[in-house]
Amino acid sequence: MNKLQLQKMLESFLLEDIGSGDLTSNAIFPEASKGRGVFLAKEEGIVSGLEVIREAYHLLEPDMRVETRYKDGDPVNRGDVIAEVYGPIRSILSGERLVLNLLKRMSGIATMTRKCVEALDDPSHLRYEKNRSWPEDAGQIRRQVRRGEEPPQRPV
Repeated sequence: MNKLQLQKMLESFLLEDIGSGDLTSNAIFPEASKGRGVFLAKEEGIVSGLEVIREAYHLLEPDMRVETRYKDGDPVNRGDVIAEVYGPIRSILSGERLVLNLLKRMSGIATMTRKCVEALDDPSHLRYEKNRSWPEDAGQIRRQVRRGEEPPQRPV
């Protein structure tokens, strides 16, 4: 998925999730409030989807600063700081649920792929079949599989 496709997908997700704004954040925090958000690994695994953090927060707030501590495909341990975001509190909280959900899903796919590869000790046994019913997801899933160190292969 190229950057424009990712932005379009994230824009659609954000519009569905927060619509015209996060009512709770807007009610609690003044517009000028700045802060920091920290993304921690809940368990050991393979991190994937860091571009989602960057793009989602830059859609919400172009001046948002996003710092990642890992690269996609890197192993992480429970409690590791994966990324930090700095900027308006309202924007940080508005994007948090979507970013976490996507990051967990993408990292989960990469982690399970890595576990399968290690369990088989022969990656040639893994096969991947594109799910035609979710075309926008197929590219994302292939990337997560690759980040788990197994290139996607067509079914035999």
